Parts: sequence; structure tokens; C-alpha cells
Amino acid sequence: MSDASTLVDSKVSASGEAKSLAIEKYNGQVKRAYQTNPGLMAYFDMESVKGTNVVSNKYLGVTQVQALAPGKDVRGSEVQFDKNSLVIDTSIISRNIVGALDDVQDDINTKGKLAEEQIDALVNLENRMLLQQGVYGAVTNTKAKRTTPRVKGHGFSTIHVIKESSALDEPLKLMAGIEWVLEDMMIQNVDVSKITVFMPWQEFNALRDAERIVDARYNTASGSTIRGFVLKSFNVPIVPTNHFPNKLRDHEDIDGEGADHHILSNVNNGNRYDVLTGTNGEDQEKCSALLLGREGLLVGRSIDLNGEIWWNKANKSWYIDTYMAEGAIPDRWEHLGALMKGTADQAGLDARYKRKINRTTDVTL
Repeated sequence: MSDASTLVDSKVSASGEAKSLAIEKYNGQVKRAYQTNPGLMAYFDMESVKGTNVVSNKYLGVTQVQALAPGKDVRGSEVQFDKNSLVIDTSIISRNIVGALDDVQDDINTKGKLAEEQIDALVNLENRMLLQQGVYGAVTNTKAKRTTPRVKGHGFSTIHVIKESSALDEPLKLMAGIEWVLEDMMIQNVDVSKITVFMPWQEFNALRDAERIVDARYNTASGSTIRGFVLKSFNVPIVPTNHFPNKLRDHEDIDGEGADHHILSNVNNGNRYDVLTGTNGEDQEKCSALLLGREGLLVGRSIDLNGEIWWNKANKSWYIDTYMAEGAIPDRWEHLGALMKGTADQAGLDARYKRKINRTTDVTL
């Protein structure tokens, strides 16, 4: 007798061969659906590991360059080391349960709609995880909070604050704030060509209406070619998205009830996937723009994406699953920046805003 998790026994169903074909095709449909809809993961370097659930990144501090003088020994400088580790301790799954596989067999064999819907659910969770970890990393790794870098030559995350009402009503001030964050990241030697700006749609539209955004084609960290948008002043890719942290949505359990923690959070990871709210200028739900360098997040996967259809003898139902195990953690602090909304503009923003108004007026004249 064949294993019901891989093949369908003809004794279970008269149309066993057709069901077997559907089961075999489903994993391929899941992988194709993900390839056509990678979401925000296209902007990150994903590291897959086998035989472990830990992804690590080692840091090496910069060395001092010396002048080479005849007859004199060259002194060696002490090199600093550090390591960042991502422990992937939660698997995620999208599951549908049907009493008869015939109900969805046509969809699986010809349309692939079920695979697309399950991938959409996983990609949405993935997108929100990446943005939440980016905002979390930007807020928690500033110089004021860390005081010393990981190793010599590394830096700190950048946070600036714009008054909440100004973020939508004054697009030039919004632009000045984003450029301020960009400037502080570049001062720390973050390559501007490796920075991407993520924005909520409302703020993005405010900049587009003010003609601060132009259409463009560019390549992402994963090598994908994207037809999207760039910031007019720095030619930096800008990505509008609905997936910024939202506690009500992101802490919802499978029954639609609000939970204390995100499904990826646990004691071992410090509940760092939780959406933190309430602190002025650090509320994760109030981010106007998230700026991430190529090394801003360490992203890893310990179980590859898989699709599976299997028969549960206990409740006589078909289980249609798509699952994987992955996670993210802030990595290089100086590659993390954010313009946060608060009760008032941060000191210094108004001066930058007025300077931008004057430049805009001069160009118009």
C-alpha cells in the first residue's frame, strides 16, 4: 500500500491516479508561485542553511594603515572580532483542510490558485517580518543607545523624527527628513547605491504628488530586475508597501483574536518580533520611511519552502500545506535608518526644510 502523504492508494479513491498527479504537482506550483511573487525578500540576501537552525555573520574591525619605512619594523594592530547569530526557532505554515480532494483537484491540476493563495499568506508574513525587524533595528541601535560600535570601523543606526501631521501635509519636509537619514548613513560609509527606501503608501503618494519620485528600472540584492521608483534627489530605490508594523494585524492569532505576541516571538528570541508602540519617536507603527542598506538585516532560512498534500487518517481529511522556517535579525547597525513620526519635528529638521524650500523656489524662478 502506498504512503498517503506521497501517493494516493486506489482503495482510498477510485480516481487515485488523478489525485496522485495533483499531489506531485503541488510542490512545484508552490515554488513557482513564490518565484513570481518574492515580495520584499527580493531586496535582501537570503542565506539558507542545512543541518542547523543558526545563521551567523562574523565582523572584522578595520586595521590601521601604516607608512613603511626602511629599516623599521612594521607594528601589527589588534583586530577586533564580533559575531551576529540568527536562531530560526519557529516554522510557519499555511494550511487548508478539505474532506474530499476532488473539491480542489481541478484548481491544483490546472489553475494553481490554491498554491498562490497560500504563498500570498506566507509572503505577507515574510514582508511584515522584514520591515518590523528593520524598524526595530533602526530604533534600538542608535549611538545614544549603544554608545560603542560592534567593532572598530562600524557605526550606529540613524533615527530622525518628523511631526506626524507634517509627514503627509508637507512633502518637502518629509523629503528633507529622508535625506537627513540618508546623509547620516552615508557619513558612516554606507554605499548609497546599496540603500533602499521603504515607505507606507500614504507617504509615498505625498512625495509622488510633489514630484520627488520618478519611474526607474534597477537591480535588487537578489539579482532581480525591478521596474519601480527611485528618489529623485539620490536615485535610491523607493518601495511603497502596506506591510509596515501594525500591532492589531500582526498580533492576530489563527482565530482572529489579538495575541500578546507575534507568532514568531518567544522568550528565546526576546520577543523581538513584537510590534512595540507608545513611545514617542520610537513607535513601530509610526514609521514614515525605513532605509535599509544591503547589510542591514541578517536573513536566513533553515527549512526550504515546500508544498505538501497528505491524508490525515485520524479525521479523514486532506491537508494541503505550504511551510518553511525562516527569520531575520538586525545586522550592521549603520545600514539601518528610519524617519519616525512623533509629536513634534526633531530639532534641525525645520532648518533643512526651509533650505529645501529656498532651493525649490530658486529653481522655479
